Amino acid sequence: MPREMYDVAECDDFCLAVIMAACATEAAAIQWCLKVGLLPRSRDCPSCGEVMRLSPNGKRFRCCRSGCRLERTYKKGSFFEGQGLTIQDAVLLLWFWAKREPSTHAQQMTGHSSHTLTDWYSFCRDICLREMLRSPMQVGGPGHIVEIDETSIKKKSKNNVGARHPDFWLFGGVDRTTNMFFASVVYEDRTKPRLSAEIRKFVLPGYVKFTLTTVLFGNLIFLVGPTS
Repeated sequence: MPREMYDVAECDDFCLAVIMAACATEAAAIQWCLKVGLLPRSRDCPSCGEVMRLSPNGKRFRCCRSGCRLERTYKKGSFFEGQGLTIQDAVLLLWFWAKREPSTHAQQMTGHSSHTLTDWYSFCRDICLREMLRSPMQVGGPGHIVEIDETSIKKKSKNNVGARHPDFWLFGGVDRTTNMFFASVVYEDRTKPRLSAEIRKFVLPGYVKFTLTTVLFGNLIFLVGPTS
């Protein structure tokens, strides 16, 4: 199965003014999401397989087959499905999360509760994590710079009270030459042999220069090639 290619360089960097203008009304937010690809303009009918088109008001998909005419909400099958927020609010909160703004700042700017912000930020992180694990890629190669890091994704106990949860570690990296990435859950096994195996699996051989943010790796660089 071919793997999707992600190139962050192809993404537009929207400023807050653009997002605020796009979210002036719910209808405007829907049209903006259609424009940038967050919402589909058409889809296949789950009943007959014909094309479903978006209604003039942009809120429902309707099957083009005269004998079917099945309808689905515009959120069905999209990033926004199952979310109680309007498209306006969802896009604005998505922008705050993508810009790494603290949830407290987003709460002050939008008026949403801390519970809503916590849930939304967690939802965005989970979406990205699932996508990274679903689409593993090999990075690196001659002359490439690969930044590697690890982070704990352990569930935290509220106020450090209650059951202690097991530690889960996510190990990954980004190829700054191609903007491709890899990620792997290594759980508690952060030993040099385990991480060496992960690098062999995801990083192409060659003269690769690593930027490592953890002293654990030591001279691990020489497993795949000398520094440039």
